[in-house]
Amino acid sequence: MTSTNIPKAFPLNLPEGDADLLLDELQSRLCEGRRLAAEVGQILAEIESRGVRELYGFNSIAVFYEHVARVPRAEAQKVTGRALALNSRRARDGTSTRPPSRL
Repeated sequence: MTSTNIPKAFPLNLPEGDADLLLDELQSRLCEGRRLAAEVGQILAEIESRGVRELYGFNSIAVFYEHVARVPRAEAQKVTGRALALNSRRARDGTSTRPPSRL
């Protein structure tokens, strides 16, 4: 699969002294990072619903993510905990489980 989103190379060719443009670029990258993190969370929730052990042989989604993303266990637990808390997924019987509502 080929992506049509080709990121701009860094350093950006921005004119000196253009603080607003620099800020816009930063905000754009932060927004893109949040979007991608949300997509990763959706994928992790889907893997969890299909069974991480059955698919990849790992005992938990956190251990799977730790291995795949090559991050420390604490970070893997944080990312996967957030992913499962924010995304609905299917139970083993096929019913949809919704994330807990916020107070």
